[in-house]
Amino acid sequence: MKSMENDYKVIEDLSMIPYNYSFEQALRNNDIIFDQLRSYNVKRLHEFIKNIEHGISDNVRIAKFVYDGKATIAYLHFNGENILYTIDISRFNSDLKFITYSGSKLFSHTEYNKKKEYEVYYLITNTHEVVEVFIDA
Repeated sequence: MKSMENDYKVIEDLSMIPYNYSFEQALRNNDIIFDQLRSYNVKRLHEFIKNIEHGISDNVRIAKFVYDGKATIAYLHFNGENILYTIDISRFNSDLKFITYSGSKLFSHTEYNKKKEYEVYYLITNTHEVVEVFIDA
């Protein structure tokens, strides 16, 4: 479910991240990172998924960096019942600043591209959409 409405503190937290948030800052902050070539701190995403499986509340921040250096920052939040995935798209000249998806399950799928294998993580939303969350390259 796409929504700008949000009942958790993530919008405030995302709003505090600097516009020029850098790869180095994300690494220091232990974010789960994808920079078009590699991924970092993916073990933390695996811990988050295990916590979901055990019904333990948790949240993680994901930073995706594109070639021009701009970051797309997102939070995954599990409150013990539901997964909320909020993406900050304010750095990309959009009328929307945040998009939130609400779902019940995260899963991964192995994909292949140019003889390279990588894992893609998806959220199944409450409206049965499948939303890409992270690529482990």
